[in-house]
Amino acid sequence: MHRHSRLEVLEATVAKRLHRLSRRAADLRAGRSHLIPWRTESETSAIAIYLHNTWTNACRWYLVSCISGARSKSGVEISCPTGITRVDDALMLAIRSYNPKVQFGPKGSWRPRDEPPWNSPPTLLVIAKRSGLTNEQDLVTALSAGYRVFDDLPRFRNYFAHRNQDTRANAIALAPRYGVGVTSKPSDVLLAIHPTAAESVIENWSAETTLTLEAICA
Repeated sequence: MHRHSRLEVLEATVAKRLHRLSRRAADLRAGRSHLIPWRTESETSAIAIYLHNTWTNACRWYLVSCISGARSKSGVEISCPTGITRVDDALMLAIRSYNPKVQFGPKGSWRPRDEPPWNSPPTLLVIAKRSGLTNEQDLVTALSAGYRVFDDLPRFRNYFAHRNQDTRANAIALAPRYGVGVTSKPSDVLLAIHPTAAESVIENWSAETTLTLEAICA
């Protein structure tokens, strides 16, 4: 994934990945009864981490594209007052817009931990506002749906990535929100049928992510 001067190209690239992920999650739901438990756990883990990483990278390159000059699907030109066109300069502006205290190296280098939590909608809004993006208000509207995926998915991603008692407790604490009873396995929550949809929680999250992607690129 990289910078795109036309957001429809970025959207198409990410949407294709999300579609493949959604199909993978649907296949897992349909064939779960035929899989041994460790295989189900492994596949659920991979899907959750992939969804989180896909959205994180999409947000990172969305902001870089907008800051360095892009056109929305509807043909609106997006820019910021600095007139930045280089990718590294756009990234530096985004990072410093989120955290003004970040110190860059002599050649404009930074540490991975200096980068903001790109996957969080509030991060996008803060950077859009502080960098002066011309589509800030459109972004506010696009991110106003209140989807739970952006708050809840990171908890499951942290569990699958680190697997300790604290991350497991943080993930399964969300089980009641999705109509899941007492469980010791976060994967049970993600594979449960979503309370308001005829698909699993992780499938629904993929759909919410796709809708948000379409809204911010419109």
